[in-house]
Amino acid sequence: MYFDNVPDEIQPGVHVRTVNGVCLSDEQMIEYYSGLVKQYGNLTARYKNAICFIMDENHIYDAMEPSMESSTFILTDTPRSAVRKKGFPLDSLSIDIKTNQYYYDLPADKLKGASGGNGFLEFFQKILGCEKQ
Repeated sequence: MYFDNVPDEIQPGVHVRTVNGVCLSDEQMIEYYSGLVKQYGNLTARYKNAICFIMDENHIYDAMEPSMESSTFILTDTPRSAVRKKGFPLDSLSIDIKTNQYYYDLPADKLKGASGGNGFLEFFQKILGCEKQ
């Protein structure tokens, strides 16, 4: 996860659940990240995704493309307390930028595309295209 306009040392990157070497519980994550929001204001965030596919020792493919990123969203300091999904605490702090609603409150058809573009599909299409040549 990456935030816009915060110092590099605050960026969680791949260590969203681990802060200063401590693996946080769901409640600790809500407390920590809502604290960051209180310090910096609502945070514009996104998840950057990467993939590595190993076919064999001579065919290794990897990518971390913008088309694999999630949609940008707002992280707020006020959890959507009525709904929680164990293991996904930050969902209760995540707000859709377009509708200004918590993701938990959006209908399923509005969630399509929130997790990212077609980057993973394009990655595998590229590999298959390269392998056929």
